[in-house]
Amino acid sequence: VDDMRHAENRKLVRYWHGLRGARVCPMRAEVDPRRISAAIGNLFILEDLGRGNVRFRLAGSALVDAFWMELRGLPIQSIMAAEARQSMRELVAETLAEPGIGMARLKRADATSGGLWEMALLPLRSDRGQIARVLGALNPFEPAEARPSDPPLVFSIDEMAITPVEGAVDDVFFASAGQRSGF
Repeated sequence: VDDMRHAENRKLVRYWHGLRGARVCPMRAEVDPRRISAAIGNLFILEDLGRGNVRFRLAGSALVDAFWMELRGLPIQSIMAAEARQSMRELVAETLAEPGIGMARLKRADATSGGLWEMALLPLRSDRGQIARVLGALNPFEPAEARPSDPPLVFSIDEMAITPVEGAVDDVFFASAGQRSGF
């Protein structure tokens, strides 16, 4: 949370920590959008399909409006400028592998207004128990109205970081009697 500057992203990280408790990360099924106090329109869920193929599963209405298109099914790197695509793939991969809390401050790749945004990336377990989903938020620091004459919204990376999940225990199995956890 210390790296996050955007208030909505800090709220999302606190919500995620509340869900995970002492575990590495919560299950995707535990996420309840009605209980997230962050700006829900700026939330998204990513799914890692393997071999660097990470796609938007869901994207909030504010993101659809900002990008002028539905993001569902698109690869995460599709919102990045060509020179930033590999770095974004690596940030998401490290968020899932560590697992850790990913953060990126992004700049519009063009010179239009509303240039600085912040992305939060929080790992989730899928229904099968693999850490293969990401709960995320993408919030602008300055509200900007997208105009049809604006170029498509794509980002370069200004700064990025991974914060390891502190105090987490592996939650694949319960400590008592070797019972499987709830998946």
